[in-house]
Amino acid sequence: MDALRAVCSSLGFTNVSTYLQSGNIAFEADDSEEAAASRLEEALLANGLRNVAVVVRTPAALLELLHGEPFAKHDSALFTRLVTLFRAPLPPGTELVLPSGSLAVVEVRRREVLTVAERGQSGSLDLNGYLERKFKVQATTRNWDVVQEFVARMCPAS
Repeated sequence: MDALRAVCSSLGFTNVSTYLQSGNIAFEADDSEEAAASRLEEALLANGLRNVAVVVRTPAALLELLHGEPFAKHDSALFTRLVTLFRAPLPPGTELVLPSGSLAVVEVRRREVLTVAERGQSGSLDLNGYLERKFKVQATTRNWDVVQEFVARMCPAS
């Protein structure tokens, strides 16, 4: 995470901070989300990291993601809750049915897919890889609890 902070700082990003060892990083930049993602991805590639999908969200977009408690019907004690964040918007009207297995779709949004799995169920589906191939858009999948904690610590409340 020290190296990731250093790469971000070398790009001129300010107020750089990381959250645990999750690969989640907060920073300020004058760039658009896409420009910041592209610049960071190029820098990571130059530093030897391959096949890294960089997805950037503004604090407002992260707060919007959490709005309405989309997993309210899925208790974290019973379900593993996941959010896949896409670098680019999905096509309008996108619907998703996952292959049979332990994962279920909760909601498909413009730039996110929310899924759940019953705790203790191990699935063989590489969710992130499957979704990237299906939609042909770079993505990163995160545990919902980590996203909530990251937003609480790194984003100003609205």
